[in-house]
Amino acid sequence: MQSVVKDRSIIARCASLTIVTSRRAFLTAVGMLGLGALTGCAMSNPVIDDPSGTPRAAGGTIPFRDDGLQILSQIEGRASALASAASLTSGQQKLRAWIVTAAQSQRSALQRGAPYTSGSSAPPTSASPAAVSGDWNGLIGALKQAQVTEAKFAAQCDGLNSLTWASMAAWAGSVAAHASGSSALSTTTTPAKPVTATEKRALADVIAQIHALVFGSELALVPLSRSDSAYATVNTAWSTWQQRRDALSTTLRSLGGEVPGSQEPYDIAAPTSAAAAVSLVGSLETSFLATAGTWVAAAEESRPEALALLASAASEAVTHGGPLQVWPGWPPAP
Repeated sequence: MQSVVKDRSIIARCASLTIVTSRRAFLTAVGMLGLGALTGCAMSNPVIDDPSGTPRAAGGTIPFRDDGLQILSQIEGRASALASAASLTSGQQKLRAWIVTAAQSQRSALQRGAPYTSGSSAPPTSASPAAVSGDWNGLIGALKQAQVTEAKFAAQCDGLNSLTWASMAAWAGSVAAHASGSSALSTTTTPAKPVTATEKRALADVIAQIHALVFGSELALVPLSRSDSAYATVNTAWSTWQQRRDALSTTLRSLGGEVPGSQEPYDIAAPTSAAAAVSLVGSLETSFLATAGTWVAAAEESRPEALALLASAASEAVTHGGPLQVWPGWPPAP
């Protein structure tokens, strides 16, 4: 095996690992992060039982709601107008239909005051989509503008209201960046309700799980050589997560928090092909998004960094094979 990581200690660490790239294997790794003491806490569901935390729930009228409804009305209208466009590929048509569904879900969430539902009442009917001309580039442009505007809304809110806007911005940016129609599409349109921890606790959990991402990304390099087309993709992901871990550790220390150490080796097995290597990274990153969202909801002093992490990680997860999500950063409904 020709691999640029063959001389790294990771080969020895991973020699006994079997080839498992499933979500189940990664959640096993999460349990080894020291998060097992947090009841119900896993990569896919960062519900944190922290008596020192102060949940700041969404509900009532979300700030900037009317502006958001107008933005989504434009997006849904543009996507709906392209239903019969012969110029779109089959993949783009599938993405177009999914955008309509996602925009409807987000508009309903803004109307009822939160992305999740309590089950006690049906969400109100939101306004009709705007009547606009059908143009694919116009739709992508509207998504890019939505990302910018909604990110500004997120920066001006806190708690779950900030997470709502940050998630919508991450959705718009991810879709605009992956407009070819080749990405997988999540079928979940209503997330679960997360419970936020304190800012330091949430950031510590982010760093703890980034340790697993660094390990998994390095592990994905094992079957690759520099000549593999996937090498640059995986190596960049590995380097990026290392840099994020170090930068966020500095941030946590500045907040007076204790930086968690790595719990290697994690129970994540080495892939045996280039495709499986990239897929492993995408799976790890997708599972990480809800934890990043928990930090967004808890962040105060570190809010700009939390917002930037969610936006970048959501798009990168799709680049590496993860599905586009309607609510990136929110835990999926059980």
